[in-house]
Amino acid sequence: MDVSSYSPLVDTPSRYLPDVTVAAGQSRTVEVPLTQDAKNVLQVRSGFSQETILSTEVICGEFIQATVAPFDCTSLTTTVTLDNTRRSEATEFTTTVVHGQVVTHTEKTTVAAHGEAALTVSLTQNARNMVTVEAGPRRATVGGRDGVCGTYASDLRASVGDFDCGSLTVPVTLDNSRSSSAEAFFLWVTYLFIDHWVAAEPPQVVVPAHTVRTVEVAIRDNTVTTVMVTSAPESNYPEAVLTTSPKGPVCGTLPSKAKVSLGQLNCVTGTVVVTVDNGHTTLPPRANSFEVSSTEYPRVSRAFHAEVDISVGHVGHVVLPVADLRGGRLRVTELEEQRTVIFEQAVPTECRSGATGGATEQPRAETTQPAAPEPAAGPVEGNLPPLAGTGGPLAMWAALGGALIALGAVAMRASRSRTSGRRR
Repeated sequence: MDVSSYSPLVDTPSRYLPDVTVAAGQSRTVEVPLTQDAKNVLQVRSGFSQETILSTEVICGEFIQATVAPFDCTSLTTTVTLDNTRRSEATEFTTTVVHGQVVTHTEKTTVAAHGEAALTVSLTQNARNMVTVEAGPRRATVGGRDGVCGTYASDLRASVGDFDCGSLTVPVTLDNSRSSSAEAFFLWVTYLFIDHWVAAEPPQVVVPAHTVRTVEVAIRDNTVTTVMVTSAPESNYPEAVLTTSPKGPVCGTLPSKAKVSLGQLNCVTGTVVVTVDNGHTTLPPRANSFEVSSTEYPRVSRAFHAEVDISVGHVGHVVLPVADLRGGRLRVTELEEQRTVIFEQAVPTECRSGATGGATEQPRAETTQPAAPEPAAGPVEGNLPPLAGTGGPLAMWAALGGALIALGAVAMRASRSRTSGRRR
């Protein structure tokens, strides 16, 4: 046995009840739980084949529903009854008439508590008409019907012409000449920025029956464009795809990835400044988030890892304690829809004799003005978040602490020497 419940007013669970064994020649009574303010449907199955031997439904508490009468294809109308008789407050019903993907009529009707209303809606000849009614706080479907009036044919076709880099347009032909009613075409324009796909919401173009229409679709400079035409507002159904163009030409210059460079090793702080220059394109959208890490992250504990935001057209700097690479290489990854490694390189970890690599002050990180030169190790102005790491300042403070301890020891020995002289 199982009980399924439906309600446009409340959440309704489905309950699968345990099997009940009844001995031959016996009968049993079973209490079945129901859901309040819902339509409950009980089904009882029997035997190995699970044949349904009982199916019944009951409405408990408040409920709203609608019924759509059979289509009258002579008058091209149907009657919609909005039933609010089981509810103690007024309810707004929304009735929608669609043929294909084209909405031909939408109407909102408020029905008083414990009331009922009826309305007549028009249908389209030689088309598949679908009437749906939504209502309740959850905007649930409470009734509907679909069917064909007349002779219905639907045969949508489309083609994509040549890309014109001069006008930055491409002609798309929408062929509805073989269909008996107006149909909607959905145009998907996809831009490729290096490894990042960006698709806009598809515009809907309605083409009348027995008609061919050509529309000019705008494309963008400095990118690769693909155009796809579908017969539905979703692109993940292969049967809805009417045509997909080959990737168009690169109109202009394809924008490059962000550029990464390394400063010199600072032998005092044990750090290297990593510069990420995201100023090589002004096209939005491009990667604005980057991960700077050791190739040993996250496999090795405490291996370096930081995520930074650098706006398009700006430069950012990250201070890398080389000890925190934990034997790995430096890796920089763009963090967008796809993770794309744009830089990977070993970092020098040993200093030449006498080299210091710059100031000992701990640099800070920031996105700066567009086209900043690579900084030497030292203070770097910016607004990037503080970066994790155990090298750099710890090493500096450890060295400073060691020097202070050594000076203290020298002072103590001098003091003892003076005390010994006075005793003699």
